[in-house]
Amino acid sequence: MRRIVQVALPLPLFRTFSYAVPLDLQDKVFPGSTVEVDFHGQILTGWVVEEGGEELPGLKEIREVLPFPPFPSTLLGFSRRLSLLYLSPLGEVLASFFPPLGKSARKYLGFRVFAGENVQECCKRFGVLPPRGMNLFLFLERFRVSTKDLERFLKDGILRLEREFLKIGDSPRTPGECFFWEIPRLEERKAFLRDILVKAWEEGKKALLLLPDLQKVDAFCAFLREHFPSMSLIRYDSRLRPKERVVAFWRILEGDFDAVVGTRLSAFVFPCQGLGLSVLFDPEEKGYVADRAPHYDIGEVMEERAHHFGECLHIVCALPSLRVYFRWREGKVKPGGVIPSSGTRNVQGVVARGLWRNFALFPPVRRAIVSVVERKGIVLIWVQKTGYATALGCRECGFYYTCPSCGIALRYHKDLALLVCPLCHFRLIPESTCPSCGGIQWGEWGQGVERVFEEVQRTFPGVPSERVDPEIEEEGWMGKVAAPSILVGTSALLREDLLPRVSLFVVHSLDEWLSLPEIGAWEQLYIRLQKVLRLLPPDAQVLVQGSRESLRRFPEFLKPWSLFYADALEKRRSLRYPPFVRLVRFVVRSRNKEAVFRVLSHAKELFEARGIQVLGPFPSVRPRRERAKSAELVARYPEEDVAEAFDVCVEIFPLSGMQWSFEFVLS
Repeated sequence: MRRIVQVALPLPLFRTFSYAVPLDLQDKVFPGSTVEVDFHGQILTGWVVEEGGEELPGLKEIREVLPFPPFPSTLLGFSRRLSLLYLSPLGEVLASFFPPLGKSARKYLGFRVFAGENVQECCKRFGVLPPRGMNLFLFLERFRVSTKDLERFLKDGILRLEREFLKIGDSPRTPGECFFWEIPRLEERKAFLRDILVKAWEEGKKALLLLPDLQKVDAFCAFLREHFPSMSLIRYDSRLRPKERVVAFWRILEGDFDAVVGTRLSAFVFPCQGLGLSVLFDPEEKGYVADRAPHYDIGEVMEERAHHFGECLHIVCALPSLRVYFRWREGKVKPGGVIPSSGTRNVQGVVARGLWRNFALFPPVRRAIVSVVERKGIVLIWVQKTGYATALGCRECGFYYTCPSCGIALRYHKDLALLVCPLCHFRLIPESTCPSCGGIQWGEWGQGVERVFEEVQRTFPGVPSERVDPEIEEEGWMGKVAAPSILVGTSALLREDLLPRVSLFVVHSLDEWLSLPEIGAWEQLYIRLQKVLRLLPPDAQVLVQGSRESLRRFPEFLKPWSLFYADALEKRRSLRYPPFVRLVRFVVRSRNKEAVFRVLSHAKELFEARGIQVLGPFPSVRPRRERAKSAELVARYPEEDVAEAFDVCVEIFPLSGMQWSFEFVLS
């Protein structure tokens, strides 16, 4: 009787698959092995997760064992946990830890290289190789040795090869502790990082550092190389080419590093025995949210990682997010040091009067700008929306352009002469006459960063000015600012290296922020404002433009975070909203609208039978394709019911001829 194993594949399928182990691979295949299998004529990489299975007619055999180390049981437990939390197939979670292999990696990863009989020549060419040798693929990439040269070195006795011994120790680990630190200023963060790394290295631990964007990754890598020139540093982010990612993976595996620095991709770094410290910077930043479902909450992923792998997690932020505060109240996260006071200063509100409501900058703000410019200072005007106007429409009939997929107003970008959807980025060139009534009286509603910047240039023509928004930042704005100057931009301007130099900070429109429909919009505004107030110099002036009603609410954003978040959590508790429950949208798309609603109605019955509250099904608010028929369910359930929700997914999905996804609301 053949030996059967269960293999998890990187497919949107909530099950494992049975494969037979051929005789020549009996001693190489066991739980934890990475294998290559035939799945309906397609060659896929999979992972053996357990022994056993039923011998069925036509059962296929494993084709090959790939030269990856067997993953430890802790990694399997961690992957199963993420699979439950985010309703993700186990194979897709496991695939996050392993880089794809090219031909050269497949050929050479299975060998280790050692010094040959001619040790002196080996040391002369390559230095002293480790006593345990070096993986051959890693050796060839590090020393840029060609295949022909390798054959010559082996023939001359300079090097010798042995089969790679793929074994990973998996001793029990004590769950790591989690701390949060309030450190808003860049120089203080660097000092904190320097001290904590030195302490970790003295204890024999290696470090994993996560940052929200590539620019900060580069900045911190430069800082570490400057202060620790002899350290072994690995940069691990989306810029790595496939071969470079394999090299980084194997260096981490062999412990050939002191610190790994990267973006959200680093949260899925393969665990190694010496990795004992993790530092997560600013977990509330959007750079940590994946572009595709299930949109992992990296803060939660790193906490689970600390629990399963025994890594001590330090969360560094200007001030804690709502989730960190909630975890602190639960006793899951501890404050790492003295908690500084909230950012308070003399903040002045400015109310629009009369015709000035149609202008971007009110008279008191203009006078303050003139005063700062005369003192050779820097002015920063913070605008909520990109583009020139929130909407473009006809003044004669009231028509305005909307996105055909999302149903919201298209944002007018005057620089590009385009209408752009802020959600799906659909683009449209506006017509010269109204498509509804033929009118020619066009009007813009709302003020974006382009319009505010246009008014700044018109009002202060002799003063250097700069517009900064996501589009400009992508073109390479590096934050080089000379005083005096006026900066107009979105949240891309709120940088740790810029705010300490600002003399006047202006919130362009408080009403724009308070009118956002998302339940987490106020928490995001609070975090950004408090970050600004803590980073601005003590003598900086802060002006907030808005209506009387919005300015009456503004003192709430000056409260200490413990009071502000307590009110926000109470609201979320009453609405049964995260972080008290898990909230997920089940979106199904198909050309057969009736079939979509029939499937989701069946899913609703299964959820409700398990005591899970469900809203819907109803038409999806954000269909991705204009011609597709799309519908969704919204389910909410406490964390202890994640297994019940997963069981429904196993029973319902996948669906033949339908596209489906799970989109989690994280805050």
